[in-house]
Amino acid sequence: MNALDTTFAALSHEARRAILARLADGETRLSDLAGPFAMSQTAVSKHVRVLSDAGLVTVEQRGRSRYCRLNAAPMKQAAEWLSDYEMQFVQSPPGDDPIVVEGFFAASPARVFNAWTDPDIVMKWFGLEPNSLHSADIDLRPGGAWRFLHSRTAEQTIGFEGAYAEIEPDERLVFSWSHVITRADGAREATPESRIEVTFTPKGSGTMVRLVHSAVRTEDARRGIGGGWEASFGSLRDVLAE
Repeated sequence: MNALDTTFAALSHEARRAILARLADGETRLSDLAGPFAMSQTAVSKHVRVLSDAGLVTVEQRGRSRYCRLNAAPMKQAAEWLSDYEMQFVQSPPGDDPIVVEGFFAASPARVFNAWTDPDIVMKWFGLEPNSLHSADIDLRPGGAWRFLHSRTAEQTIGFEGAYAEIEPDERLVFSWSHVITRADGAREATPESRIEVTFTPKGSGTMVRLVHSAVRTEDARRGIGGGWEASFGSLRDVLAE
């Protein structure tokens, strides 16, 4: 097993987690560790050995006694690994309506607004992966259409599209949203329209962006869209940091 596997395996037992919690208060003699637990000294020693093998506990012999102390470094590494899978931008519970996404970007409102309305920049950050769009078209005016094409084959195209309802330069965008599949014969499959409002608020040396995506019909769709916005905000942050 690699280091992460060993850490998670060691943490998988309730008794071992309880031992670590006690050691968080300070170094303790091995013979004293069994006190709070309904288990034998032998059982405690076996759990301590597992924790020691995982690098979570250091055991030191002093005279006739062995002392145990916590080593939190492997848990920090595990926490850092888990943090990569946390939602950093999506604020609403998964599947809830509306989907609320917030993020701070180290750029002026004008620059962030431009990143949302310049097709060449949108193509760099929109989607589950950066630079994953096939094309982006934006007619930036009230009533103007936008269309982001995700994929194109001989049989069909898949993308997102809508129309702008309100535009306040550098401050606010409101537009409709549909997921659309267009077949080679011209037939279209589109999800019911939902609504997106994006605000750009100056904050210190940067901009706070708040997106509210409402009226998505199903919980599964909201979960998927939330994940998409999470990835997109992360890519947008990287683009604006360039």
